[in-house]
Amino acid sequence: MNNGIDKLLDSEKAKFEQQLKKQRKITRLIAAFLLPLILGIGVISFFSLFKALSRQTFVGVSAAILAYSLLAGFVEYIKIKKYDRKTALFMVIQSLLFVLLSILIIIILEN
Repeated sequence: MNNGIDKLLDSEKAKFEQQLKKQRKITRLIAAFLLPLILGIGVISFFSLFKALSRQTFVGVSAAILAYSLLAGFVEYIKIKKYDRKTALFMVIQSLLFVLLSILIIIILEN
């Protein structure tokens, strides 16, 4: 009796692992397609912004975006290392950081 259950569990485990491998392969293919696309858009946006703004304004906007990225990454690091789950508090913090970034960039661009 135990032998039959073990065989059934092993076959279900093998099916699950095979499905997981297939999902990972699809995810990698999608990532391989999207990464160059996103990088290309980023580079084009960077050069467009560089041409459109004065050097001082460009440095200010770039510094604001860099600061936001560092803070958002730090919040994400704390979420993963300390809490290991999704909480509404971290979503609120990320949203507030984004709003502050938007306000800061608007202020920089108006000057």
